[in-house]
Amino acid sequence: MIKNPRIRIMVDPRGKLKTGMRIRTSEGKEYPKSLEYFNVEKFAELKEAYGEKPAMFVVMFPSDEPPNFFDCNFEHWGGRKQAGQEGTLIRRCDGETCLHRINETIAGKSYGAGEESGCVCQGLKDDDKQRCRYTAYLKAWIVNPHTNKIENPKCYLFETHSQNSGDAIYSALNDVRILTGGALRGIPFSLSVKMVSGKEDAKQKFPIWSLLPLGTVSQMREHARQLSGTVIKIPLLSEAPQAVEDPVKKASAEIVERYMPRIKSTATAPDLTRIKDELFEFKREGKLTESDHEELTNQMKSRYQEIIK
Repeated sequence: MIKNPRIRIMVDPRGKLKTGMRIRTSEGKEYPKSLEYFNVEKFAELKEAYGEKPAMFVVMFPSDEPPNFFDCNFEHWGGRKQAGQEGTLIRRCDGETCLHRINETIAGKSYGAGEESGCVCQGLKDDDKQRCRYTAYLKAWIVNPHTNKIENPKCYLFETHSQNSGDAIYSALNDVRILTGGALRGIPFSLSVKMVSGKEDAKQKFPIWSLLPLGTVSQMREHARQLSGTVIKIPLLSEAPQAVEDPVKKASAEIVERYMPRIKSTATAPDLTRIKDELFEFKREGKLTESDHEELTNQMKSRYQEIIK
C-alpha cells in the first residue's frame, strides 16, 4: 500500500457551483458575468432548499485534512468551453513551478508536454492571454436548512477564480483546526458570497466568498472531543445506495462511449495528451469511475504504441 494515501472524495457529477455564468449576446457572442449569488441552475434540490439565488449555504466537510477537499493552483486552459466540454488544460502552476500538460510556446520559448519549468507568467503582461488564472476547488456537503440534514451523500464541487476568496477559505479552515486541535469533520460552516468594489474602479465589482464556523469555540471543541477516536469513512462507489450509484455509472459510461472512438482515431501523441488531461479532469470531478478511467488509459497506451511505430 502507498504510504500516506490521500482520501478520494467523490463529487456530484452534475457540475460545479460558481458565482458566475456565461451570457450570450444577440450577436451570438459569449462573455462571463459575475453573480452576487451561487449559480444553482443545475441543482433542483438546492433551488428548493435555498431559493433560486442563494447567497449562502450551510456546509460541512468530509475530512479533517484540508488538502483532501480544498485545492488551489494557477491554471491555463485552451479552447472555447462548449456545451458539455471543459476545454484543454494547457498548464498548471503553484506560483513557482509550471507543469506543461501539452506542447506550447511562450514568448518565443518552446516547452514539451510533461515538462516542468519556472513560473512563466512572471514574464508576461497582466492582460496576456497565455497567463495562468487562479482557480480554487472546494468539496463540501450542503446541509438542508429545513431538515438540518445532509440529504445528498456526495459532496458538491465549488469553483472560484478569486484568490482573495481562496485565501479566505483556507485561512478559516486553518483557524478552526487550531481552535479544535485539528477537527473539521461535521462542524457546520456558512459559505457566503458578497459583491465587493474594485480598489481602482468602484464601478467594477467582484464576488468574494467567506467561510465562517457556525457556533461557539466551546461547541466546536466539544464536537471535536466527541469525534476523537472515531473514523468517518466516505463510502466507496460500490457500497453506495443504488439511487446514488446509477447516475454516476451512467455518466461515466457515456464518457467512455464518447472517448473510446476518439482515442482509436487519434493520429498524434499531443492529441492523446490532450485527451488524457480531459479524462483526468473528469476523474477528479467524480464524473469518471476508477475502472472506466483505467480502461480508457489502457486504450490510450495501446494507441500511443501504434502511433510511434
